[in-house]
Amino acid sequence: MRVLSGVSKDVKLKIWRRGSGRATPDEIKELTFEIVGSDIESCRFLDLFAGTGGVGIEALSRGAERCTFVEDSARMIKVLKANLAQCELGEQAEIVQFDAFNTIVTLNNRQHVFDVVFADPPDRGDLAVRAIRLVDRYSIQKPKSLIFVCHSAKVEMPSELTTLALFRRNEIKGEMLSAYCLANRAAP
Repeated sequence: MRVLSGVSKDVKLKIWRRGSGRATPDEIKELTFEIVGSDIESCRFLDLFAGTGGVGIEALSRGAERCTFVEDSARMIKVLKANLAQCELGEQAEIVQFDAFNTIVTLNNRQHVFDVVFADPPDRGDLAVRAIRLVDRYSIQKPKSLIFVCHSAKVEMPSELTTLALFRRNEIKGEMLSAYCLANRAAP
């Protein structure tokens, strides 16, 4: 696993153990940042189910102002911290060691908002649907925010929610990237 672009381009990131877990595929990361485009610069990025931090580190490398990493595994956070240090991006990071779903509620209660929200739950199924429903329910996004959920192609994500609308869905190697924006906003 490596950083694809930006100030930390080609830095190899550590993983927990060879062959354990899974990382967000490079093609999904590339597509996410292609959709975000130049809006990544100076944005606030939320990486839910961060794991070892590959997506959030990519955002920081490409110019995001700040990234909040949410991961409940102490083992993963240890590797995430090492990856941030290796890329010299720790100053721009906030790490929350807590359940992603409860963190969404807490962020809402503290009135934290993000320009980009990225969720890549480990099971690629029900957790993805639950994550987008919670982001829809709680106001952690700005009027022009983009929300991305990585999930299995077998999972049917909702196309319209209360405040969010699906504007793009791409399948890459059996993985899906569903992109949402506010329902009253024109899709990018």
